[in-house]
Amino acid sequence: MEKISYEKLSQLQKLILVALSEPRYAVMKRREFNRTIKRLYWGNDSRVGTSSLSRAYQRLEDRQYIVRFGGCWRLTDSDPLDNGVIIAFLTWAHARELYALVGLRGPPLEALGTNSKAEDGQGVKVEVRP
Repeated sequence: MEKISYEKLSQLQKLILVALSEPRYAVMKRREFNRTIKRLYWGNDSRVGTSSLSRAYQRLEDRQYIVRFGGCWRLTDSDPLDNGVIIAFLTWAHARELYALVGLRGPPLEALGTNSKAEDGQGVKVEVRP
């Protein structure tokens, strides 16, 4: 089994993955998303982090955690053991309070393939057959 390389990611790469796990950021065009990440990570939209951000994207693409799709970044989910969705969830789970401070709530339950009872309005459905 291939080892998930969560520990090897930089804080910037982890921030990118967690942000992409939220629908409001996942639909942003790349330039708008770049400005958002710069504000969240460096506190402003400056040129200081442009090369660091570019390297972070490149490394995430090389590891196949993100892909460019339709002018936006997307988390991958092709490899069942090591993909962008799993890494984003692990990242968020390890530092929920930190990401909450910058306004990130993490991936929605639908992205994880689960539904809460409150969302579907039903508990367990039992069907009785005669």
